[in-house]
Amino acid sequence: MRVEYRTEPEYIEYLDGVPHPKVSPRIPHGAVQARLAMFLQQMAPSPYIIATEGDAAVSNDKERRTRLIPDISFYWPDRFKGLPREQQEEPPFSPEIAIEVRSRGDKQSYLMRKVERYFARGSQLVLDVDFRKRTIAAYTADGKTERFDEDDRFTSGLFPWFTFELRDLFSVLEPIPDWMI
Repeated sequence: MRVEYRTEPEYIEYLDGVPHPKVSPRIPHGAVQARLAMFLQQMAPSPYIIATEGDAAVSNDKERRTRLIPDISFYWPDRFKGLPREQQEEPPFSPEIAIEVRSRGDKQSYLMRKVERYFARGSQLVLDVDFRKRTIAAYTADGKTERFDEDDRFTSGLFPWFTFELRDLFSVLEPIPDWMI
């Protein structure tokens, strides 16, 4: 039996050739991430691919390599047709929907550079979810930004089937002690 090994650490993102360790999600981060993935699974028309912590090879240029690991990725399966296996596992494009759930050390400037890279390689919608502030910033490929807070209903004209109350999303945080958030 042949065993395949990855020679690169799995949880390192590269942005313009610079490595950035991807931190393992803490409980609040993981709970919000799981809830969002569940919303996508319940709402998306079939067929679809939803992945958590999946690779996206946004650029393989050796000097300016960009490899991102969205917290949640949503793809239409047709985009994978004809790709060799190694590219199916790490697609040479961004997901249609890329969702980033904020970690403590995330800087706005870093996130915005990631958003630009997602759009450059095919994303249509990127969500920046800040569970501490209980907000979502939705960025679209056409340059629009919409902000939603806890009392709002998330909607997207690009993906009209993907809609939910932010209060329902962030309700997964209620049993978690404040000091953990």
